[in-house]
Amino acid sequence: MSEYGPDYRLLVPVELFQEEARVIADVYNAGERDDMAKCLFAEAFAGPAPARELVDAGAGAGAWTSTSHDNVRTFLLGLAREAHQFPTQPRRYWRERRQQPTPPPAELSLHQLQVAWSEMVVDLDGKGYLDALVPSACVDGLTEQERNDDLSRRLSEEANVTIAWPPGPPEDGWPEDHFFTLVELLHDMVARPRRRHFHDYGGDWHSSDFATQPGQLLYRRKVNGILGLSSIHLEMAGEGTDLGFLVLAPRDGRDTLVKRTIERAGTGDADPVTRAVLQFRDRTADRIQKRSACVLLANELESERDRVKQHLLSRDEGMLFQIANQFAIRHHRADQHPDYDDAYLDWIFWTYLATVELMRALAERH
Repeated sequence: MSEYGPDYRLLVPVELFQEEARVIADVYNAGERDDMAKCLFAEAFAGPAPARELVDAGAGAGAWTSTSHDNVRTFLLGLAREAHQFPTQPRRYWRERRQQPTPPPAELSLHQLQVAWSEMVVDLDGKGYLDALVPSACVDGLTEQERNDDLSRRLSEEANVTIAWPPGPPEDGWPEDHFFTLVELLHDMVARPRRRHFHDYGGDWHSSDFATQPGQLLYRRKVNGILGLSSIHLEMAGEGTDLGFLVLAPRDGRDTLVKRTIERAGTGDADPVTRAVLQFRDRTADRIQKRSACVLLANELESERDRVKQHLLSRDEGMLFQIANQFAIRHHRADQHPDYDDAYLDWIFWTYLATVELMRALAERH
């Protein structure tokens, strides 16, 4: 069990907190750094204890001293190192532990998914995540209606489609193309505010010092969490050249294989295996595109044939290439079978991708 109590439960992704804490720790100006740290703690932690310990370490101490400055920096870096130990789920108390497990909730319909996404986006907007695009309404600036109109115009220009703000699906829901466009568009628009200050006269908050990557990371996690509650097998890509795009996402661990493969390549879409992944998991991929992805993997295995022979049983090695030949993946001969079901393409792709990843992992190990 973690030594950190419920107050340290993280409400944001662990890696977001770690990266932001490290960035803030290196801010030289003590006042700015302390404001950023308090803003992060208010958003990241479920309870007030971490914020109190931040003050105890010297944040907001008034006059700058090298001791207080170093203490706060050490405190932030220490939390960044320990963050993987912080709880991320609420504690389950007696009654909840004693009750029978509740059945999983029914999957969200497309309309329910759109409502949940809209509510999530409005919540992020209320926390300043779209203020880098259009500043929040203020008695000294834009009215709420003027800001909504400005956001609508800016987003519509970006997407080349009419978008109303604040977002909310009609009773019969948005068409899929419109909704998925909105989801991808907002990914590129959000940015996490690292500083907030309260406007006494207007009685409202204003955000500044925006960080794009942490904001997009949080947005992707929230979107993928909502998509995971639906029957739509899509997710926002968190790596590769399709970062922030909706891609096909089988929910059985194959996404981990994709992530490992892309990270190992590390060369963008110049790597043939990465290109195969990008083609195959495109949510609009048709039979031709999927077959092309399988061809790329088959060619990659052909180039690794000696290593395949070395590490797989000879019969397994032969079967791999027999699959590609019998199912007309690489050639179109009279003795091949071109009229197979598309499900075979899925099976071939994942078999080949797993084999390529195995060969590359073994190559690195040796």
